[in-house]
Amino acid sequence: MNRILAKKLIGGSLLVLFSLQIQGCLKTRAQLRNESGPEVRSDFRGEGGEERSSARAPSSAPAVQDVKPQVNYLVEEMKDELTRLSGRVEDLERQQRENEKSSNQEQAKETFHALEVRVSQLEKDQQSIQESARQAQEEALVRQDPADLLKETRTLFKEGKYQEVLDQLAKLQRLPKFKGLEDVFFLKGESLFHLKQYKKAVVEFSRFPEKFTHSPHLPEALFKIGLSFDAMGMKEDAKGFYQDLVEKFPRSTQAKTARKKIK
Repeated sequence: MNRILAKKLIGGSLLVLFSLQIQGCLKTRAQLRNESGPEVRSDFRGEGGEERSSARAPSSAPAVQDVKPQVNYLVEEMKDELTRLSGRVEDLERQQRENEKSSNQEQAKETFHALEVRVSQLEKDQQSIQESARQAQEEALVRQDPADLLKETRTLFKEGKYQEVLDQLAKLQRLPKFKGLEDVFFLKGESLFHLKQYKKAVVEFSRFPEKFTHSPHLPEALFKIGLSFDAMGMKEDAKGFYQDLVEKFPRSTQAKTARKKIK
C-alpha cells in the first residue's frame, strides 16, 4: 500500500510539472508570434494595376517546430524521473522488508535462547529434587529395621506381588551392613522366575553354588536353574544342573523331580 501511495504522489507531482512546462511552451509560442510582427505583401495588385499592400499573418510553423521538441524532451525527462523514483520506492520497500525480517530473526533468537536457559534451569531443579528425594529415602531406610522390611517382603511374595518384592529387595540391598543378602538373592531369583524372566533368574540363583555353598536354599537354587534353562529350550544345560543336584543332594525333594527330568 505504501508503494501505491508513493507512486500516486510521484505521478501527481509529475503531472503538475508537465502542465506548467506545457504552459511555458505555449507562452513561448505566442511570444514568438508577436515578435515576428506583421509582414507586408507587395505582390498583390488591385484594379488598374495598383499595388496594394496587405498584412500577412506571420507563419506559425517555425514556432510549432521549436516547441514540439521541447515538449517531447520534457515528457521523456519526466518518464525517466518516474522510473528513477519508482526504483527508489522499490529499494525502500525491499530495505524495509529486510529490516523487518532481520528484526524478527533477532527476536526469535532471543526467545529461543531464553527457552534454552529456562529448560536448563528446570533440568537442574528436577535433578536437585530427585537427589533430595533419594537422600530422604535413604535416611528413611536407615531408620527402618531390616528385619521388619524383610518380613514385609516375604509377605508380598506369598501374595504373588513379585514386582513389589523386587522393589523391596532393592531397598534392602542398599542398607548398610545388612547381613541377610542370602535371603535377598533367593527371593529375587524366585520372583524373577515367576515373572518368567529366566535369564535374570539364572544369574541370581547362580550366586548360591558360587558363594553360598552351605545355604539351605542351594538345592532349590540348582533346581530352579535347571528349570530356567528348560524354559529357554536349553535342555543340555538344564540336564547338567539336574545331575549336579542329584549328586550333591540325593535325598532332597528337588532331587526326586530332577531324576525324572534326566531320564
